[in-house]
Amino acid sequence: MVGKGGLSPKRKGDAFEAKVATEQRRIGRWCERIRQGQGELVDLVALESCSDAQCSLHGRVNHVYFIQCRLLGNLSAVETEQLQEEARTYNAIPLLAWKQDGQIQYKRL
Repeated sequence: MVGKGGLSPKRKGDAFEAKVATEQRRIGRWCERIRQGQGELVDLVALESCSDAQCSLHGRVNHVYFIQCRLLGNLSAVETEQLQEEARTYNAIPLLAWKQDGQIQYKRL
């Protein structure tokens, strides 16, 4: 809902997730939003095909990315550990995405 203060935090977060998903697709990854309730570990799942047999990510054929989106880039130590554990369970790469100076930034966790 748009009121005097602009978009609500949830709407801002949803809009940012959509922007990150669009950027992931632009760079050649398949990406979908995980439409769940707030506080979930993974906001987006992205897949990237790798044709290089000597891939830098241990020779996997596909790379799976679990992406947590945060407008301010802050993720607590507990949340970081939980996302890393979830990623290990599924052999995925955990990423944090945030916006800085109008640009989407990524950090591998």
